[in-house]
Amino acid sequence: MSVLRSEAVGPRVHLALLSVQLMFGSLPVAGKLLYSFGHLEPLGLVAARTAGAAAAFWLVILIGGRREPIRRPAHMARFLVYALLGVAINQVLFLLGLDYTTAVNASVLITTIPIFTAALVLLLGQEIARLHRVLGIVIALAGAGAVCGIDRLDLSSRLLAGNLMIVANALSYSLFLVLSRSMLSLYTPLTVTAWVFLFGALFTVPVGALPLAEAVGRFGLAEWALLAWIVGVPTVGAYFLNSWSLKRAPASLVAVYVYLQPVTAAILAAALLGEIIDAKVGAGAVTIFAGIYLAAGRRRG
Repeated sequence: MSVLRSEAVGPRVHLALLSVQLMFGSLPVAGKLLYSFGHLEPLGLVAARTAGAAAAFWLVILIGGRREPIRRPAHMARFLVYALLGVAINQVLFLLGLDYTTAVNASVLITTIPIFTAALVLLLGQEIARLHRVLGIVIALAGAGAVCGIDRLDLSSRLLAGNLMIVANALSYSLFLVLSRSMLSLYTPLTVTAWVFLFGALFTVPVGALPLAEAVGRFGLAEWALLAWIVGVPTVGAYFLNSWSLKRAPASLVAVYVYLQPVTAAILAAALLGEIIDAKVGAGAVTIFAGIYLAAGRRRG
């Protein structure tokens, strides 16, 4: 693996990364609203997300005539691995983990993604350790901890299985970010995400098809609208923009934007679900942005 020599990241990439987290941040709120109708189970939602996203990506490719030939059979195998890490294992472990731990624990433990990502890129020689990026990650982590309520983190043995699943989910997504970046130098983000979701659907649809089929027969207009949003925005839009950004920015910087997810989720929950935002969310958000700004800064001299 070659070390990144230039850290110049344009404003369009930062805007895209911010948009990704706004999209991802809408998922818990939209999912909570969808679940409130009592028809759809989590595994059914995973199947709908992956199958819907795969269909959307391939529709764009086929209609737009943008299909790229796969240069080597080994590349197809790598797409399969990315699908396991970034879609199947990632999403299933998170949903299963939620059943065995608390929402606070899940929110706090998911902040290990940038830490895992930074460690992986250093171990694989993809990036050089930069003091400003390490400090930025630490500062943003502190802000995310304040927003998520790290003081309420429960590490008791009764929640061990769920906590380990959430941490494994974070490691899986970090591996996806780090490993898929090299393939983005060979193929367009559209091609990579299309194959990743096609293979991802092959893993998730068999386990979620039955609960999904049972649920959609009872869907009303509101539920269809929420499902369309979940597939179109925090899945298709977020994953595509994330791949587009990953092609143009270091994986460690892409990962640090994950810290914005609890902020956007809190804002949307207050706007749509009536939940209360307290002062620590505002202070945490300012700290997160300060950390991202520091992590994104170019080394001088």
